[in-house]
Amino acid sequence: MLAPVPYRWLCAVLWELMVRLPLHSRLRRRMLVRACLRAYGAFNRRDLPVFLSMFDPEIVYDASNADWPERQIYEGLPGMVEMTTDWYSTWQDFRFDLREVHDLGGNRCLLMSEFQMTGQESGVPLEHVQWQQLGTARRGRWVRVDNFTDRAEALRAGQQEAHA
Repeated sequence: MLAPVPYRWLCAVLWELMVRLPLHSRLRRRMLVRACLRAYGAFNRRDLPVFLSMFDPEIVYDASNADWPERQIYEGLPGMVEMTTDWYSTWQDFRFDLREVHDLGGNRCLLMSEFQMTGQESGVPLEHVQWQQLGTARRGRWVRVDNFTDRAEALRAGQQEAHA
């Protein structure tokens, strides 16, 4: 399930170059947005190998600040497999759309997204649901993702991270 070593090495090198760019650099922003869109695209396609390749083996995926019906915290790649399995078995016809990327400097960013989906069992559609993620990366792979359903809470957490 892990990406080939040359690919992981290339991602790490590109990430290290990106984080050395000035915070408001167009190139930095494009590289960050592209990495985020790649993750969202893989999740939307249910392309688990590509999706998992974007996470560090010690990833912590925290959904304790979100209305998440399953576990609150998923750890490591096995936890990410469990999180995606929980999601894919609960929802059908889902799509995450990235709306905003806030570069917090260094290895952190705040993502504002919206999703739509249909309950697997109920058939009830949900549209325009707001979802925010505060992400921290290391060597080009995400090591921590904190999830929020409340936009204001996510922005406050992002501001705290930016000033830490």
